[in-house]
Amino acid sequence: MSVDKEKTNPNLLILTKAERESVEAIESSLSKLPFDCGIRAIYVAEKDAYRDTTKAGLAGTFRHFGAPTLNSFKTK
Repeated sequence: MSVDKEKTNPNLLILTKAERESVEAIESSLSKLPFDCGIRAIYVAEKDAYRDTTKAGLAGTFRHFGAPTLNSFKTK
């Protein structure tokens, strides 16, 4: 008596480099304890020196700590 096994599509087992890196990062993070972190920043300037673009620059300082396919900082 033979047991019927489900056939697996071999194309489903092929991962791209980005997918493989994501899987490896997730696997390494599974053993770590999660935490929630809040960061506050304040931009103070006189009314005539205030620049709206400085707010975007402040948010951009945290951009290099994240990756598009992995964790990153987000604004609320």
